[in-house]
Amino acid sequence: DGDASKRRRLFSGLTFFISREVPRGYVDLVILSYGGQVGWEGDDSPVSIRDPSVTHHVVDRPRLPKSYGSLPKSREYVQPQWALDSANFGFLLPCGRYGVGAELPPHLSPWVDEEEEG
Repeated sequence: DGDASKRRRLFSGLTFFISREVPRGYVDLVILSYGGQVGWEGDDSPVSIRDPSVTHHVVDRPRLPKSYGSLPKSREYVQPQWALDSANFGFLLPCGRYGVGAELPPHLSPWVDEEEEG
C-alpha cells in the first residue's frame, strides 16, 4: 500500500535523541515505526547525545540545560508532541511551533471524527 509505505519512511534519514525526562516507550515506538533512528541517555543507547548525526533532540523542559550548549548546533530541539503530530498528519511539521518552552498547538487525535464529536 502506498500510504503505508510513505508512513514507514516519514522519519527516514532522521536521527532522534530522546532526553531522559521524555517517556521513551511511546516516542521511541512512533519514531522507529516511521523509519527514524533513536538514541537515549543510557549505556545501551545506539546513539550518543553528542553524535553529530542527531537531527532532532526530543526534550520536555521549559528551557534547555546549559550543558546542551556544547552539543552540535545542527540539531532541532523539539517537544515529544512534534513526533506524534507529524506521524498523525503524515508529514514533517515545522519544528518552531514545537520548540523548547513553546506553547503547543492543540493535539488532535487521529481516531476522533471532529464533525461527529462536535
